[in-house]
Amino acid sequence: MRFAALSPTTVDNSAMDENRKRNFVYLLFAVGIPVIVILGLADWLEGDLAETVMNAVLLLTLIISAFTVHRFGMRHLFIQVGLLVITVTLLYGAAIGAGDGSILYWTFALPLFYFFFLGPFQGMVWSISFAIGAVCVLLDPLAMTGYVYTGEYTTRFLFSFLFIVIVSFGLESSRAQVVNALDERNATLRMEKERLETALTQIKTLSGLLPICANCKKIRDDGGYWHDVAVYVRDHTEADFSHSICPDCVVELYGTATTIQPQS
Repeated sequence: MRFAALSPTTVDNSAMDENRKRNFVYLLFAVGIPVIVILGLADWLEGDLAETVMNAVLLLTLIISAFTVHRFGMRHLFIQVGLLVITVTLLYGAAIGAGDGSILYWTFALPLFYFFFLGPFQGMVWSISFAIGAVCVLLDPLAMTGYVYTGEYTTRFLFSFLFIVIVSFGLESSRAQVVNALDERNATLRMEKERLETALTQIKTLSGLLPICANCKKIRDDGGYWHDVAVYVRDHTEADFSHSICPDCVVELYGTATTIQPQS
């Protein structure tokens, strides 16, 4: 006898986490490809080679990422490489003022990607690293970029980016806490289930028809041997016997209602 599988104990949280990340990559592929193709065609028709190349890099990154995830699963190294390429490409787009500076609006999605794929700690490290890179590009202290951002624009961007980072960190941290709590609960349920199954395997039961002698009341086992009822029951169950004599048998045997003490 075995218990039916309990859903909390049979669910592998790590597999669920990998599956949700894989589905999100497919969603990015389905949504991102058409958008990037449209923007890339527009830049190509306008004769903007730099932005066309940037869009081509993003397009190729999404295609390769979706393929590697489908072929090899959610490998952490592949995810990091993909995020790094996207981050550097968007910083390059900000440096050249792609879309007349509107490329920065796309960078607001980066913290969401960092925390979703890498977790709270690494997500924060990547977000801070990008913020430092963005400050260098926007302020351009060495006048290395070809596009100038005003101080007010830079300040507004940094405050908005910081807000998104904090919200993303809070959401991912709360999700991680819930997952950890579920892992602990599932581990407890697994241990309890194993303990119950072990206990069930130790329970002995009698079932079916038992051949018993009509005269001496001995029971015949599967090998054809006859056993006393007490011996047979003790060998096939967890029960044992304590021998005594009932009042009727006392009268029949001794002719008086003398009390007989139980004997083991």
